[in-house]
Amino acid sequence: MTNADAGGDILWEEAITVTLNSGFYSAVLGADEDGNPLDAEVFGQAPVWLELQVDGEEAMTPRSPVNAVPYATLATIAEELSGGPVDASEIAVGGTPIVNEAGEWVGPPSTISWTEIEGIPPGFADGIDDDIDTDTLATLGLSCLDGDIPVWDGVVGSWGCGVDAVLTPEEVDDIVADNGFAMADDLFSGSFLDLSDVPAGLSDGDDNTQLSEDEVDEMVADNGYLTSADLVGVGGSGTVIYTRCAWTGAIMPDIGTCTPPSCPEPWDDLGITGNVKTGLAAHASTDYSPPYSESSGYQERACYLANPKTVLTTRCAWTGAIAPDIETCTPPECPDAWTDLGVTGNIKSAVGMYGSTDYSPPYSEASGYQERTCVR
Repeated sequence: MTNADAGGDILWEEAITVTLNSGFYSAVLGADEDGNPLDAEVFGQAPVWLELQVDGEEAMTPRSPVNAVPYATLATIAEELSGGPVDASEIAVGGTPIVNEAGEWVGPPSTISWTEIEGIPPGFADGIDDDIDTDTLATLGLSCLDGDIPVWDGVVGSWGCGVDAVLTPEEVDDIVADNGFAMADDLFSGSFLDLSDVPAGLSDGDDNTQLSEDEVDEMVADNGYLTSADLVGVGGSGTVIYTRCAWTGAIMPDIGTCTPPSCPEPWDDLGITGNVKTGLAAHASTDYSPPYSESSGYQERACYLANPKTVLTTRCAWTGAIAPDIETCTPPECPDAWTDLGVTGNIKSAVGMYGSTDYSPPYSEASGYQERTCVR
C-alpha cells in the first residue's frame, strides 16, 4: 500500500504465495493480524493505492486505488453514536469546538440559577443570611471580667464568660518554641541506627578493610603509567591488517575494481588501495593482440587497531577452469586461543596459450589464494 498513485511512501507491504486457477487467483491481505496487520492505521491515511509485484519482476503499473463501497463511504460521517466509549481528539458541534484536544470544555459557559439548586439549607433559602445574633461578639451584649473571655458552651448553646481558652505561659512557650521551626533534634536522633538507605557495604560498620589481590592489581595497574592504548592519536603504536578482493578484466588494458571486506570491529578503516595488474597476450607467432589478453589484480583495505597485536595468516590455494574465473578455498582454522577475523584474499593470476603461441582465453588457467587472519 502506498499514499500516492506514483512514487510516495510505502504504508504497508506483504509477500504471499498464491495458486492460479485458469489464470485467476484470490488472496487475503493482512491475514497475519499479530505480525503484519492491515488495519485502520493504514487506511486512515487515505487515499491509498495497491501495487502488485511478481517475485523477481518490476512492480506492475498503474497502481490500483483502494476505494470505499457506498455504505463504507456513508460510514465516514456518523449520524449517531450508541454503546461503548468515544475516543476523539476533539469534539465540535456545527463546526464550533466544545471540547479541545486536552479534554477541556471550550464551549459556551454554563449558567446555573439559584432557583435551580436543590438541597439549600433552610437558613439560606430566602436568600438572606439574617442570623446576625450569633455572627459577631459585638452583638452578644456580654461583658466579662478582667482575665475572662467569651466562651461558647456547646451544652446549653450560648455564650458565657470563662478562662477555658486562656493559655498558661508554659503552653504559650510550647507553641512558639523555636519560632515554630523544627530543630535538628526534632528530625534526627543522632543515632546511626535511625539512618535509612545505608549502603550495604557500610551497614555492618565498614569492617571490610582488607583489599583482595585483584582489587590491589586493579588499583596499581600499569603502575600509574600510560600504556600504548592510552596514547591513540598521539603517536601510540598499533597493528595493521588487510582485507583483499580480486578482479578480472575483459582485455589486458582494463583495470577492474572490487570491494574488499569491511574492517572487523573495532578496527579503524584506513582506506582502499591496490589494483595491481598482470596480463599476457600473443597471437600467431609473437604478435601481441589486446583482444586476446587477460588482466587481473586485487584491491586491499588497510585496517588499524591502536593496541599491538600478533597477527597470523593461514592460506589455501585455488585454480580456475579458465582465466576469468575467481574460485574459492578454505584456509586452515586459527590455532586455539587465537581470534578469527575472517577469510579474505582471492588474488588472481592467469596465463593462456593454444597451439604454438596463440593465446586463447578458454585455454587459460586462473590461480590465487585465500587467507584467514588470526590475532591474539
